[in-house]
Amino acid sequence: CKRFLYLYGRFDQTEIALDECTKTLEVERRRIYDIINILESFNVMTRKAKNVYIWKGVYQIKLAVQ
Repeated sequence: CKRFLYLYGRFDQTEIALDECTKTLEVERRRIYDIINILESFNVMTRKAKNVYIWKGVYQIKLAVQ
């Protein structure tokens, strides 16, 4: 999770392709889905297409818990 956030967490409105992400981080796709499910619940990411997500930014966490 730390590596995922370090890689993608610095940008806003970034498109994340899961195939590329799993290769870059050298982890199983299932681990990426675990991270994405949590971040989607805080509105940090949204699904754009199959295996493609949009990163909205970590500042969304503060808005989600208020």
